[in-house]
Amino acid sequence: MPTPVQLVQTVIDTIRARDGVARGVCGTWSEPTPMPAEHLASLRAPNGKALPPALAAWLAFDASWLDLFDGAGRWRTTTARDFAVAEAAEVAEELGEEEFDDEAIFGMVEAILEGLPRAAAGKAPAVRLPDSASQAHILIFDVPDGDGEYPMWGYEKGELWIKYKNFGEFVAHWFG
Repeated sequence: MPTPVQLVQTVIDTIRARDGVARGVCGTWSEPTPMPAEHLASLRAPNGKALPPALAAWLAFDASWLDLFDGAGRWRTTTARDFAVAEAAEVAEELGEEEFDDEAIFGMVEAILEGLPRAAAGKAPAVRLPDSASQAHILIFDVPDGDGEYPMWGYEKGELWIKYKNFGEFVAHWFG
């Protein structure tokens, strides 16, 4: 089984073979924009720890397609709780306030967060990744595995689950 970094490298090689244009799950992107080496060398994950190796390998290739950073090069961070609140609020807006009150929103948020480790459900920083046609994706920086990688969570219809074991699997599916 390939490592997360090997998966990322395979995807990068595939994209380069297609003249540098990526074709993702939900669209086509232009040429990659690598993160400047000096910025990448000093960049830490949003939780203050070292970057996951697969994410670092990807950022050395492209730092624009996944919209992880703001215009000043800072992470676009959220938390799993804020992500769940935003998703529940979107459902409430679609259903109308009279059908979905604050108590219902709170219940939905708690149900969404139910499967997360306690640290991740609280204030662990996270970044939202591009949505597919029906699912949202979020990388929560809580407790890394032995390789320094974090799982990628998928979200759909009130349920949050580990969709990819690591960033390498996400990239392989998204661009591979």
